[in-house]
This record gives sequence, structure tokens and C-alpha cells, in this order.
Amino acid sequence: MNEMNAPARPWSGLWPARLADEFTFAAPTARGRVRLRTLSNLRWLAIGGQSATLFVVYFGLGYQLPLWRCVGVIAASVVLNLMLAVRFPASHRLTNREATVHLAYDGLHLSGLLYLTGGLINPFALMFLGPVVIAASTLNLGNTLILGLLSFAAVSLISIVHEPLPWAAHE
Repeated sequence: MNEMNAPARPWSGLWPARLADEFTFAAPTARGRVRLRTLSNLRWLAIGGQSATLFVVYFGLGYQLPLWRCVGVIAASVVLNLMLAVRFPASHRLTNREATVHLAYDGLHLSGLLYLTGGLINPFALMFLGPVVIAASTLNLGNTLILGLLSFAAVSLISIVHEPLPWAAHE
């Protein structure tokens, strides 16, 4: 398509066309670079790490966390991964929009766990960077900004509203 036949873009006069294209979503039928299996495997790693940490802190260190609510949040990711494994083949590639939704889920999942376990006081709060870093390395700028803003909103919310971390009074 040459310049004469190109569709008009309302932002074309404001930004260079190449930068403007970064803020557009891919067509729903266009498959991107991210494989569903990759995100599922990363989610399985997170599930394993979250479960191990939860059980070590609760049973090993004796901290009184809301165990069953935390297990419920983790179980939601287990169910999601199992459903995706049954529904899609291992080589399924995600569109930018689908990958953004999966990474947004992972960020909200982490928000739920951090809400239950002390908010930003929890040392694992830094894990909020994970989905955004994955998005920055695989998705377009617009989708990365969406995930960054979602993470910023979640961090802001759980910095104010969260269950207390069960530290002893002198710690």
C-alpha cells in the first residue's frame, strides 16, 4: 500500500507514523510471537513457587496467614492452566491482545495473593515487575503500557488496602 492509498490516522500529524503504529492493537486474527505454552509454563513456575513459599511460611515458620484463601487464589491459576492445556495445542500462538489478557490475569493473581499476605510490605511485592517485563520484551508498546498502568493501579490499591502481614509486634 503506498502513501496515497494509506488509511487516514487521526494521530498521523502528531506523531511519526512508525511510533503511532506501536499504539495500535494487532488484528484479532494475527498471531504474535508469544506461545501459550510459554506463558503457561511460567504460570506453573509461579504456582510452584507461591505454593512452596506459602506452605513454608505457614507450616515451617508458623505465621498465621489466611491459608485457605491463599490456596484458593493459587488454585484458580491451576484450574486456568489445566483448562488452557485441554483447549489449545502446545504450539498455539497468542495475539497481542490475548497475551495482554493472560499477563493481566497474572498481575491480578499476584495482587490477590499480596492483598492477603501484607500488601507491599510483603517481600515478594517486587514480582509485580514480571508480567510487565515479559510484555515489554514480547508485545507492542501499547499493550505494554496497558499492563504497566494496570500494575501501577494494583500496586497503588494494595499499598492502601491489604490484610496485615502477621509479624510479631517487636519485628
